[in-house]
Amino acid sequence: MTRKSILILVGVLLFTIALVGCGTQKLPEGCPPKCSGLYLYQYKLNNLDLSNADFSKADLTRAFLRGVNFTNTNLQGAILCYADMTGANLTNADLRGADMRFANLDKADLTGANLEGANLLGTRYRPATTKWPEGFDYKKAGAVPIQQ
Repeated sequence: MTRKSILILVGVLLFTIALVGCGTQKLPEGCPPKCSGLYLYQYKLNNLDLSNADFSKADLTRAFLRGVNFTNTNLQGAILCYADMTGANLTNADLRGADMRFANLDKADLTGANLEGANLLGTRYRPATTKWPEGFDYKKAGAVPIQQ
C-alpha cells in the first residue's frame, strides 16, 4: 500500500467516524413545516416531532428517522429508501406514492396511514411490533418480516 493510499483511507475513516458521531442534524430554514422537495440524504433526525409537516417529494434516502413523530405528515411521493424508521409514529401520514424500498419499519406505527401506490419492496417490519393500516396488505406490497 502506498502512502497516498493510506492517507486516502485514513481520510475516509475519519469522515465516516465524524458522520456517525454527529447527533441530530439541523433542518433547513422553514422546515418544518415546509420541507417539500428537500434533499435530506442520510440526515439524522432521530426523535424529532415532525408532525403535520409537508415532506412531499423530499429525498430522505438512508435517513435516520428513529422515533420520529410523523403524525398527520404529508410524505406523498417522498423517497425513504433504506431509511431507518424504527419506532417512528406514522399515524395518519400520507405516504401515497412514497418509495420506501428496503426501509426499516420495526416498531413503527402506521395506523390510519395512506399507503396507496407506495413501494414497500424489501421494507422490513417485525410482525409483533409494526402496526399497519387496517386492511392494508403489506405482504402483497413487498414488505418482509425481520428474522428473529
